[in-house]
Amino acid sequence: MMFALGCIQSLKCNTNKCPTGVTSQEPALMAGLDVVDKAERVLRYQRKTVEAALEITGAIGLSSPKQIEAKHIFKRVSSTKVLSYEQQYPTIEEGSLLAGRSNTSPALQRWFETWGLHLQTHQKWHDIHQRHSARNRRS
Repeated sequence: MMFALGCIQSLKCNTNKCPTGVTSQEPALMAGLDVVDKAERVLRYQRKTVEAALEITGAIGLSSPKQIEAKHIFKRVSSTKVLSYEQQYPTIEEGSLLAGRSNTSPALQRWFETWGLHLQTHQKWHDIHQRHSARNRRS
């Protein structure tokens, strides 16, 4: 999108000295921006982006982007291995993250072993915060 606006990646976005005026508030630098032209370029870019996404959707055998699932998206994880997102991030049973639910998913079990302690800490913080808020509302 930034290229469609005229960005040349001069890496001065946060300095207010963007040479193309795209990220500048400086009137002299902004003077080079033709808003009507840029609006048309962004519109064409966005249309082409959507068109390309629809072509990819059709190429994987689907009729709508709404049908795309994790099993349709692949990621190279090493120089010799490619995995689908479903393989990397297995779908878990709905509600399985709720307290008191048992889960037989090995992937979820590994996740809990790694992050479970953090969740318990967060829950304790949340409980303390709730009690504190309730006390403040009463006073």
